[in-house]
Amino acid sequence: MVKIDSPSSDTPNNIDPSFYYLNPVDTILRIHRNISSPLGFVYTGPRGRFDHHDGVSKRGIYYAVPIIRADDKEAISSCLIQIFSSIRVIKEDDLSRFNVAWVKVNRQLKLLDLRYLGALRAGTFSAISAVTDMSLTQEWSRYFYSKEDLYSR
Repeated sequence: MVKIDSPSSDTPNNIDPSFYYLNPVDTILRIHRNISSPLGFVYTGPRGRFDHHDGVSKRGIYYAVPIIRADDKEAISSCLIQIFSSIRVIKEDDLSRFNVAWVKVNRQLKLLDLRYLGALRAGTFSAISAVTDMSLTQEWSRYFYSKEDLYSR
């Protein structure tokens, strides 16, 4: 078992983060509530795993998964886990409150890559994506966001 601590002044500054790039014409998949826009960022929170809201800044968060193939079951599975992992059972009436959107990217997006060795290169562990204590993952997200000199914009 890996113990993940909060980021601190001891967090290494000699890191070499990896980035994942989404390019124009790439498609991302998003499951969202009927009351929100498929393109809308959430500016209140924190609510989700990597929400970086700090209660002061106007920071938006957008959860979506890149589609690598046209029939990417992994993307659909990831979105379902993102939305329904806390309740663990999906009922038919739950599904009626959500929409699925396939969104085309219209400009290159540079994303911090926390998959596999990317997390180590960012100064943490890949297990950060499985931590159930969302206050810890949100703390890391705020850290990544605030350290533009290390992680860029």
